[in-house]
Amino acid sequence: MPTDQTSPEPPRQGSASPAGSCPGGLVSFVHHPGDPWSADVCVAVGARLRITLRPARGYRWTVVRSTDPAVAAVTSSVVEPGGAATATVHAVGEGSVILRATTAFTGDPYGPPTRLWQLTLHVSP
Repeated sequence: MPTDQTSPEPPRQGSASPAGSCPGGLVSFVHHPGDPWSADVCVAVGARLRITLRPARGYRWTVVRSTDPAVAAVTSSVVEPGGAATATVHAVGEGSVILRATTAFTGDPYGPPTRLWQLTLHVSP
């Protein structure tokens, strides 16, 4: 799998934490090529999560979607011209939700399969 090692961002900020100690404010999460296809992050109600999905060479991301907007609402999601995706998610209620996006190979419609990325977001009080 091709990788893009040019991104200067740290791999992730914010992570699963014991109940009551999840960060609030603005939390960042960056997925780089080669990172696991699933992850867990914990934030406090009211936090904003900024997601950046870096594409592998030849791949393009879709927008990020939430399985439960009553827990975490995607307030913006954009696919950039180079294939990266960014999203801002507002943690509006206590619970857990899955945020998802897919990436597909752009060079050949019959090429490598579409891949699913998902982030389990735990929102604490």
